[in-house]
Amino acid sequence: MSELIIKKRQAVFVFRVEDIVYMEKNLRKIRLHAKMCGCEKYEEIEFYGRFSEIISQLDDRFMYCHRSYVINMDEIVWMRGREIFILPDIRIYMGKDAYGRARRVFEQYLNKKYPEKALKNAKFFL
Repeated sequence: MSELIIKKRQAVFVFRVEDIVYMEKNLRKIRLHAKMCGCEKYEEIEFYGRFSEIISQLDDRFMYCHRSYVINMDEIVWMRGREIFILPDIRIYMGKDAYGRARRVFEQYLNKKYPEKALKNAKFFL
C-alpha cells in the first residue's frame, strides 16, 4: 500500500493512494479529493503544488488526461460525450482532444487490468 504525503504549512497529510479519487488544479493550487475511511464521503484538501511533483508518487491507475485533472481510473463509472463520471455525482468535462486522450488511456488501462475479459471489442463508452 503506497501513500501520498502532502505538506501544507505546518501540517503534514498522509493519503492512501487507493483513497484518492481525483485532483484538480487551478492556477498554482491543487485540490485533492479523497475517500474518508473507505466510506462514500469525500474530503478535500487544497495546497500549493505542481502535478509533476505529485504524479511521480502515484501508480499507473492515475490518468493525467488534462492540464487541470489527475483522475484515479478505478473511480470512473462511465464516460459519455466529453464527460467523465465519478460517483456519487462528480462530472469532469473535457475538450475534444483531452477527452480523446483520456478515452484511449482508460481503454488501455481496462485492457491491462482485465486481460481475461476480452475487453478489446467491448463498448466502454456511452
